[in-house]
Order: sequence, then structure tokens, then C-alpha cells
Amino acid sequence: MFTKHVLFLTGPTSSGKTRLGIALAKKFSGEIINADARQLYRDAPVGTGVPAGEWQHIDGKDFYYVDGVAHHLMAVSAPEEVWTVSSWCERAKECLEEVWSRSRLPIVVGGTGLYIRALSEGYVFLGEPDKALRERLLTLSPETRLQQLVDIDPQAKSSTDLRNPHRVLRALEKRLSGLPVEPTVIPPHFALLKFGLQWPLDVLKQRVDTTIRSQFEAGWVHEVEQLLARGTELSSPLMMSIGFRTIAQGLSENASLELMEQKVATWQYVRRQMTWLRKEPNLQWIHSAKEAELGTAAWLNGKPSYYDTL
Repeated sequence: MFTKHVLFLTGPTSSGKTRLGIALAKKFSGEIINADARQLYRDAPVGTGVPAGEWQHIDGKDFYYVDGVAHHLMAVSAPEEVWTVSSWCERAKECLEEVWSRSRLPIVVGGTGLYIRALSEGYVFLGEPDKALRERLLTLSPETRLQQLVDIDPQAKSSTDLRNPHRVLRALEKRLSGLPVEPTVIPPHFALLKFGLQWPLDVLKQRVDTTIRSQFEAGWVHEVEQLLARGTELSSPLMMSIGFRTIAQGLSENASLELMEQKVATWQYVRRQMTWLRKEPNLQWIHSAKEAELGTAAWLNGKPSYYDTL
């Protein structure tokens, strides 16, 4: 019988996960655990979408608070730090234990699908990256790494997001070092509920466009300029995330802001997120905060799912 609960809230970029996560945390005495790979990084809150908040030092630890709600694994890393799914899962599990110790509800919020699936389904990744191999691979262009991966394993086209340079890098590392490509699965020891925020595609596209425009207006280009000025490499995990490399290349080419904005391929990324989420096990699609509140309340009280009564 499970005595611990974890609520997962996911969905594509610009679907409103942050606001809903905070609302649910306030209603159900929860704390947020970030599951957005970009938002692990500090120094670029506009481009990564880190919500405005403040750090507080409590009982010897630093906590990031947004609208009065504690957020874990948010803006904690330098742009150069490498996170694997395994390393995120280990940190996330530590956060779960910490939140449970305060008799509060962990709410895992983010759009990085593999993070959500790995933690909720109990993926265990064996083996750590070979640092020397990684350094050698980072001297290669993303295009060269992609070609090497496909040459070594043509089946990688069906198992790897080939448009994500970091995923390609990690997949190539595994194959060159002999690490298992597929994770071991150990079912988690907690009760879970997974929500996915859903919008009509035309509405979602409008929300995405509005987000990108607001990020440019808020100074995303200036953030990238500052990162480059202090020596951040284009091969760093942060600079390989969506939009950052495009803006960096636009700066080197003296492209206009309008052209850089058009080239940020967020909509293509959102469509890939939706494709992934449609295959997510046990995901309950929701369309409103009210649905999320009713479903969570029923689940926490051990009652039949709200969705079974629809």
C-alpha cells in the first residue's frame, strides 16, 4: 500500500504548467520539483523561462520561492554543467524525500518528457559518461556527431530525438562506450498521478508565438551576448538548448532581431513534445485548473478518479 504521493504536471512549452503547478501547490500544501532541462540553468532566466522569484536561506539550505511556493532544481547550475537523465533522477529523488519529510506533496512540473517518464516509470540508467570521450566528442560539430551516431546505429533514428544535440551526444556516448542503450525499469515506490495540459493546436501555437515575442522583448538576445562575452562555449548544455545557439549564430552574422525571432524553432520543438506526450503511460489530459484540482483531490483522498465519472 502506497503511503507517499507524487503529482506530475507536464505539457508542451507555453501550456501554462508553471502557473497551474503553483496553484496546485498552494491548494494541496505542495512544493515544486523542476522537470524542465533548460530551467536547471542559472544566468539566463529569460531564455530558459525560469519564473521570477527569490532565494531564501532556511535551516541551512537555499530555496527558490516563486509566489510563496518552494521550487527545487530551479536555476541551480552553471551553463557548462552537464545533466544526464540519470543525474536529474537522482537529484529529483532526493528532493522527493525532502518534501515528504515535511509532510508536503511533491509536484514534479516540466516539459522534458524523458525526465517525467524516467522518474514516474522507474527508469534506472547504468553507467556514467566517460569524461575523456565526452571532451573528444565535444570537439566535433553537432552535425558530425549526428552523422557518426547514424553510421554506428541506423536504428537510432527511431529511438533518439535527432534534433536535440545533447540527446545525440549522449546516445553516441553510450554506443561508443558500450553502455546500455535502454534503461532498467524498477517500479517506483510511490503513488502517482500524471496530468498533461492540453490546448487546441491553433491556440497553443498562438501562445508559443506570444512567449517567444515576450522573451525577445525581455532581453533574451542580451542574455546570450553576456554568456558569450564571459566565454560560455556554444557546446555547453545551455547553449545547445532551444533558441540559444540560433541567437548566437544570428549575433555572429549581424542578423536582425526579427530574423532571429523567426528562426527560433520553438514550434517544431513543441510538436515533438506533443508526439512524445501522446505516448506517455498513464497520462491524464486536462484542459483547466478546475479539472486538475478535482482530480488531485479525489486521488489524494483515495476516492475513484474524477475522470472515471466523466
